[in-house]
Amino acid sequence: MSASQAVDNPQPEALAERYRARLDDAVAELNAWVDSDPLSTAAAAGRLETLRQRLHGIAGSAASFGYLAVGELAQALVAQLRLLALLPPPALAEWQEVCSLVARFERLVQQGQDSEGLTAAGASLPANPSLAPIYVVEDDLELGAVIHERLAAHGFSVRLLADMPALEQAVEQDPPAAILIDIELGDGRLHGAEFAANSLVLQSQRIPQLFMSAHDDWEARLSALRAGGSGYITKPLDFHLLAETLDVLIGQDDDEPYRVLIIDDDVDLAELSATILSQAGLRVEVLNDPSELLQVLPDFNPEVVLLDLLMPQASGTEVAAVIRQRAPRDPIGIIILSGTANLSSRVESLLAGSDAYFPKPIDPDMLIAAVRGRARRARVQRMAMARDGLTGLNNHATVKMQLDELMALCERNQRPLSVAMIDVDHFKQVNDRYGHLVGDRVLANLGRLLRNGRRRMDVVGRYGGEEFIAVLPDTPLAAAQQVVERLRLSFQRQRNRGRDGEFSVTFSAGVALARADESVDQLIARADQALYGAKRGGRNRVELAPDAADAPA
Repeated sequence: MSASQAVDNPQPEALAERYRARLDDAVAELNAWVDSDPLSTAAAAGRLETLRQRLHGIAGSAASFGYLAVGELAQALVAQLRLLALLPPPALAEWQEVCSLVARFERLVQQGQDSEGLTAAGASLPANPSLAPIYVVEDDLELGAVIHERLAAHGFSVRLLADMPALEQAVEQDPPAAILIDIELGDGRLHGAEFAANSLVLQSQRIPQLFMSAHDDWEARLSALRAGGSGYITKPLDFHLLAETLDVLIGQDDDEPYRVLIIDDDVDLAELSATILSQAGLRVEVLNDPSELLQVLPDFNPEVVLLDLLMPQASGTEVAAVIRQRAPRDPIGIIILSGTANLSSRVESLLAGSDAYFPKPIDPDMLIAAVRGRARRARVQRMAMARDGLTGLNNHATVKMQLDELMALCERNQRPLSVAMIDVDHFKQVNDRYGHLVGDRVLANLGRLLRNGRRRMDVVGRYGGEEFIAVLPDTPLAAAQQVVERLRLSFQRQRNRGRDGEFSVTFSAGVALARADESVDQLIARADQALYGAKRGGRNRVELAPDAADAPA
């Protein structure tokens, strides 16, 4: 295959047929090997290793095609064949165990799929044109095609490559947003990681690398880390987890600069630190008077506060304590800088709630690394606190708080704001018929559709159960209806897979335009009433709340 070509993406049915043929071939090869009396054959060692590698590939891919038990048994066979290779012949007890496992392997393959697999679950979302593609390096072409399909279904642009030289050439021609590499390419168990570690092309570019492997052991994870890996995911692949991991690596959920508040009464030193951090891409505000802290914190909402220890109005330790008192559960990072190396001052500042204490002058690179590391941790923890665990959207409390802020902002600026309440139709029937795991996938796919379809200023969240909310600032009612209608059409075209085939799901929505002096709860209640109207009108539709109607009590 040429390095400049992407692998074709076969249909799910063709993929399933090809993989079943691959399993049948493996069964035939195993039986032929057993019948050949391999313990007395001089070439036994080479053939044994070939079989072990083939079974290792099946162990990592079978569950993705619906053969969960086959994959588990293949892993057991790999371990037994490895043991057989280490023992001197005749090793009759181990040989009998291998024969038993081969017979069980054949029976499981004949029984067919025992789980729904992953080849067609999920739904097609439009790829984000502003993002570079994801390069996937996988020499198992059937599994590679599944990965291609599933990531494309999550809205990623994907290019499949068969080996590492092809990856190097592709990276030089068109750098990707991220790279997903099978750690076990070619003949070597860690070949993918070893090649990446020694590749000048990959090591010279700051492209996030995510390694995947059927192994979850120390050696494999360490090799991935040493190769520059930003993440590690095990097979069989959880594609929702994979998509979320890629989102984090390429910054789809994290595209705003980190915010840093500097508090220092020395104007020159504060400005110097601000310049260093601003040039590193961080957003910085400076306070020379700590008494203004409580006015600045809510609006700027920094991830890190950088404090001078000795200030005339209040010490850095005291300011740190005030920040922690104000919001004890907020993971905001606090770093204290001081010209003194006094041990008691360090201890006192840490006890007051600071995360780090550095002596002045601090090296610029150290300052940037310390601030960025703590800002990243604070943002991730805040996101975890504010997000719904299944969909990755804002949770109920967070979206209501953001709606309150946006309503006030739009009212001050005399701009329109619309809210849409969205509810999945007949969701209980989905759970009853296909199971809660499939139902969760439906909700996760709708969450991703809402997240990928929003504008930067929009807020989307999971309101509860199968109900979602979209806040559309600077959007009049008719325009909001068009936005939600596009989402509705996209959602009903998505194909999901259950135990007895593919199915589609729809949603109903109600949209309301915010009124002057209206509360958050009143606005949501009017959107909810419009949603109930859509349900009564036959579902799979978008209804508008009448402007003249009074808000429900």
